[in-house]
Amino acid sequence: MANTNNNINTQIVLFPMGMNDFKKVIGDVFDSRIEKLSVVKETRVKEVALYTRNEVLDLFSISAPTLRTWTKKMIVPKPIRKGRLLYFLKNEIDNILIKRNNEKR
Repeated sequence: MANTNNNINTQIVLFPMGMNDFKKVIGDVFDSRIEKLSVVKETRVKEVALYTRNEVLDLFSISAPTLRTWTKKMIVPKPIRKGRLLYFLKNEIDNILIKRNNEKR
């Protein structure tokens, strides 16, 4: 059998570079990945304009039961629920209002 104690001090060279160069390459890779992640995080954090349920009721001059019916019939999109409160995406509601105004003309 071969003596395994001799293999402990053997070094394997995978890359022909010094330790400082290797650390710099690894650091650069991590920095670029972290930078990409921070860009993704920033785009997710952007605030979304919302209408409350009461604002939508006022905009359409309708009652709460009518809004529920319209949601079920998909006349308005489903609201976003935050706890007990309901919110609607402002751009979706605005597009419906614009479409309704154009149809009246």
